[in-house]
Amino acid sequence: MVAEPFALGSLFQSPLGRLMYYLLMLVCLEAGWGMCYNEWRARGKQEYFSLLAAFSALLIARGVALVTDLLAGGPLAGLLGASQMLLDMAALVLLCW
Repeated sequence: MVAEPFALGSLFQSPLGRLMYYLLMLVCLEAGWGMCYNEWRARGKQEYFSLLAAFSALLIARGVALVTDLLAGGPLAGLLGASQMLLDMAALVLLCW
């Protein structure tokens, strides 16, 4: 008898796996946002504000992605998916800047 290999991709195909992914991403991004916010308040430098704006855009994008995934069968799924991609691109531009 041969055991099937564990595939990480198959975990994210299940609804519970995708929910766990989005929640873990939100927790990690929230921690990064909090660190940038603390540094920006303590030092007041512009580069921390830029990172704070990028983390804010990423948090919003992941929140929209979570809502999109929860409403996957609804009529607004296409619109929410497009707005998620737009927010992701804006966050990447802010991070590169």
